[in-house]
Amino acid sequence: MVKLMLLGGAMHQVPVILKAKEKGIFTILCDYLPDNPGRNVANRYYCVSSLDRDAVLEVARDEKIDGILAYASDPAARTAAYVG
Repeated sequence: MVKLMLLGGAMHQVPVILKAKEKGIFTILCDYLPDNPGRNVANRYYCVSSLDRDAVLEVARDEKIDGILAYASDPAARTAAYVG
């Protein structure tokens, strides 16, 4: 099973989570806002800030992810690069 970590679960990021799931990818979401809609769509959710690169790295290692994506979130792109 392919595991993809996504950084951010706001409404405008939900379509990417849904598309990944449609492709059979297991989605793991990190977002510090527990009421963002992405948490209801992703396979697994962690209440972790996408800007906390060490916390995101820890989750990524624990989950043994295959990839990471910061879609529509320029600040989270640094974290994605760090974890990648």
